[in-house]
Order: sequence, then structure tokens, then C-alpha cells
Amino acid sequence: AKEIVELQKRVMDEAPPRGQNPLQDDDPNAKKLKTREGVVFTASRKFDELAISWRTKEGLKANTWKHLTDIQRAAIPHALAGRDVLGAAMTGSGKTLAFL
Repeated sequence: AKEIVELQKRVMDEAPPRGQNPLQDDDPNAKKLKTREGVVFTASRKFDELAISWRTKEGLKANTWKHLTDIQRAAIPHALAGRDVLGAAMTGSGKTLAFL
């Protein structure tokens, strides 16, 4: 229960503004935004940096999923904030995993 409360707070504190694409102005060499807990999840490039439960992180790790694709990086921050998401990307880009 404590983990859920902490994750909910982090999601609300770090959620991107409505309608913003977290990839716009994306610079892979830019310094990542940091918080007390680590990397701000909207700047995440790896699943283990997201504001998701440790069990979900372990499941992803067990299936060797480490790095987010662009569609996942753009969609997951909004989905975690409880928003509707509309995204388009090529087959095999990770859309289905982004929406689970």
C-alpha cells in the first residue's frame, strides 16, 4: 500500500502537461531531470526509471525488456497520469506493451 501511495504521488508530481509529447525537444545527450528518488519518469529511457511497481519492473526485467521505445516513452507518462492516449507507430515498435 505504501508503494502505491508513493507511486501515485510521483506520477502526479512528474506527469507531463496535457497534450505535451515527452519526446519533443528530446536530446539524448541532455542531462536527465532528477528528483530525490531518481530520474523524472517523463525523461526515462529505461523501464526501471518509470513510476511503476517493483513487481512490474521485475516482470519486465525477467522478459529482458530494459529500454523504452519512442512510442512507449511518449505514451506511458500520460497513461500513468490516467489520460487517454492516441499514438501511431510502426508495427513492432512496442505500442501494445505501452498500453498494458
